Amino acid sequence: MQRKALIAVVLAVLSILGAIAFLRSYNAVSFLTRNRRATIEVNGTPVQGDVLEGRLTAIVTTRDGRKDHSYRLFFEGDTDSTGDTGFVIDCHGWLAPRLPFLLEVANYPPCNILSEDVYKDRRWPIFRR
Repeated sequence: MQRKALIAVVLAVLSILGAIAFLRSYNAVSFLTRNRRATIEVNGTPVQGDVLEGRLTAIVTTRDGRKDHSYRLFFEGDTDSTGDTGFVIDCHGWLAPRLPFLLEVANYPPCNILSEDVYKDRRWPIFRR
């Protein structure tokens, strides 16, 4: 009986991994992984927090007890003529979970690119001059 349960668990795990691999091959899903070596500074002062990073995006979460907050960074991949290397979106009420990785799909995490009417209020360049 225990052997049947073990086989069922192994098949379930393999099915989930197969589905993730299939979706990943079609770029429908990607992973953000925790960078444990990253440090976060706010106005030159180191703060507690986490960085989940991917190929073209990252999520930075500051964890100061009552003031936990997440921001989403989008990288342009190159510097254009105005010196823009990407932009930042405020995640407002959503906090990144404390997991070693995060699965990214079209509508999760919820702090994706916003519509044009609220876009100007929540989009900042990565480097302010």
